[in-house]
Amino acid sequence: QTGEGGLEVKASITDIRIADNINGIEKADLVPMYRTDELVDSNGKLLPKEVEIWQNGDGINTETKLISRESMKQSLVLIDIQYENTTDKELEIYIPYRLETLTNEDGSFVPSTSIDENENISAREYCDTEIFYMSCHGESDKDFYSIMLDANETKTVTLGFRCIDEQLKNAYVVINPTTDGVITEDYTNSFNIYMIFKVQ
Repeated sequence: QTGEGGLEVKASITDIRIADNINGIEKADLVPMYRTDELVDSNGKLLPKEVEIWQNGDGINTETKLISRESMKQSLVLIDIQYENTTDKELEIYIPYRLETLTNEDGSFVPSTSIDENENISAREYCDTEIFYMSCHGESDKDFYSIMLDANETKTVTLGFRCIDEQLKNAYVVINPTTDGVITEDYTNSFNIYMIFKVQ
């Protein structure tokens, strides 16, 4: 992030790893909307995700219909981000990271949930669209989307997102570069410019 005096916060991804259970993380750091008894078995292993394939109608001549529903294994993608506050003041930093599944088609990245654009066939999300786990958070729900950095403080934050195993090869950490200092290859669409890191 930059301010009037130049770069205020430096950020870098220091590690990306994959786990199939939540035993290695603090349960209290799961985002409050998630209940562990509905997400994992007695050993802490993530339960499968129901993946639905839909054909979207136009609302007039054709109806939206469910094509298939399949239970698929999923894993937890854990991302370590190191933040450095280069100023002499306390800062609140918005967390601009999320996980998406993308397919590289001739140099352009498209959502892998788009199965047949001509027939309007697509899958529901293959991975969490919201943060599932976050270390170093505050007490309220909104504090899972920002962190506080003391003056000249360096802090490592771990984020977690679930993704079905079959799509891990297409999983990317997506970052909005206007709010972060990490630089990698560009991923563009008609609305914004993003930066991405491949998970595997």
